[in-house]
Amino acid sequence: EAELKHGRVCMLAVVGYIVVDKGLRAPGAEKLVAATSSFTAHDAAVQSGHMWALLLACGLFEIVGAGAIASTLNGGDRKPGEFALTGGFDRDAAKLERFK
Repeated sequence: EAELKHGRVCMLAVVGYIVVDKGLRAPGAEKLVAATSSFTAHDAAVQSGHMWALLLACGLFEIVGAGAIASTLNGGDRKPGEFALTGGFDRDAAKLERFK
């Protein structure tokens, strides 16, 4: 389970690094004048306090995911990395199976 989460976080980090260099900014980040590149964005977000919002979001995801992990540890039939985020494809079993 940890390897899947680690891989997903790394993929999101790479995408985030690239889109900042391409000019896309998160809401409120336009106030961070010092963040002109991905390399300086982290330090600028820490100095301004915007990094707290990211910490809060990550903490919420961890809290929500803890229930699924606890279910698995208690003998549930959940597969590692499966958080029941189906995007509405669970209405059609054939489509859902295609995306697994």
